[in-house]
Amino acid sequence: MRLRAFRDGRAAIRMAATRALLESGLLDALDALDASGGPGDAAQVTQRAGLTDVELTRALLELGDAYGLVRRRATTWELTRRGRSLVRDATGRAMVEALGWYHVDLYRELPDQLRGRAGRDDLEKHAELIARVSSALAPFIRDTVVAAASEGQPQRVLDIGCGEGEYLAAVLQRSAGARGVGLETDERVAALARDRLARLGGRGQVLAGAAPGDLGRAADALGGPADLVLLANVIYYVPPADRSAFLRDVAAVTAPGGTVLVVTSVAESTTESRHMGLLFMAQRAPMLLPTAEGLVADMRRAGLEVDRARRIAPGEPIMAATGRRQPG
Repeated sequence: MRLRAFRDGRAAIRMAATRALLESGLLDALDALDASGGPGDAAQVTQRAGLTDVELTRALLELGDAYGLVRRRATTWELTRRGRSLVRDATGRAMVEALGWYHVDLYRELPDQLRGRAGRDDLEKHAELIARVSSALAPFIRDTVVAAASEGQPQRVLDIGCGEGEYLAAVLQRSAGARGVGLETDERVAALARDRLARLGGRGQVLAGAAPGDLGRAADALGGPADLVLLANVIYYVPPADRSAFLRDVAAVTAPGGTVLVVTSVAESTTESRHMGLLFMAQRAPMLLPTAEGLVADMRRAGLEVDRARRIAPGEPIMAATGRRQPG
């Protein structure tokens, strides 16, 4: 256990140090100096990052050197290939920021919360960061969504909780002539989605709102019930007792024969799943991850014909379930 604690501690320090190098602006400063003519010494890097303590900057850069993110050449500093890759990868940066920040803070603050302190507000405070982190699994979700669109050739697509609009855009790009509407509760994230959908010639729009209250407005904007409804990483926001009714409302704005595709993290006996479950339970408005079996049961109670939930990302607790609204 001592050896385990030592190894885990070193990994935690590496993550915290990487986050500090990013959030201080030092890695971005080195990238900017490289683009403008070459590496700089510690004083130049400090100034470029808008910092003041040169000696502390040098000590942090030396740690970045030990972790392979930066390199010292004589008296100057530059990014390594690994450091440059991190700086220019929005998803990688978001993962470092999230895992080194509120994911760790959960456990640092949990003893006080267990003694009665108010719950967390990560989902509100870090909505944009969470949207960026979610893109790490985006390729798996996007493939699942595009496969559903290819099978049904939908002409009207509704994306509930559309985030930055990546999946709705992927469907519209795949389905020529299709129109889509996204619903997003966070206006900052909705703005990112609008920017993405603006490239599709007016075939997609984003409404600020949430289900079920704004489902009718979304259907009106679509011009009728949807042939394909997407619910990616949304269902766990709905209290378990309300999920069947929520999905019934979703089915009501789905065309007969249309598809409701639910993608979600699920509760299972893995470290990743239990960590996410604890993080969700620690929020001011606690949330519960569904089980795969519970998700299917809720969809069936909502009147959708569904077979089973299937894993879409190897080794990750993320499942997809496809339900069809029966004609009549």
